[in-house]
Amino acid sequence: MRRRASRRGKTVDRETPDWQPLLDLAPEHRDDFMWMFEVELDNGERVHAFKHYWTRRYLHLDLEGPCVCLQRARSLRGGRPLLVA
Repeated sequence: MRRRASRRGKTVDRETPDWQPLLDLAPEHRDDFMWMFEVELDNGERVHAFKHYWTRRYLHLDLEGPCVCLQRARSLRGGRPLLVA
């Protein structure tokens, strides 16, 4: 699988969660996740973070459905999210 180039982004303030990316991927698992936050990447794409209740692991989905990998820059305190795959 080909890796995408890294992209920077920032957390978007939302008052209401957007469950649609998870519902499009796995509607039967909606109750297994918490919606956590949304990130707007430097190219304008939006990525939603969902946290699994039991494993506490994150699932990052863009609006088209593919999973992506986000990590925080370790060299910066409170670093901006970075798309790495």
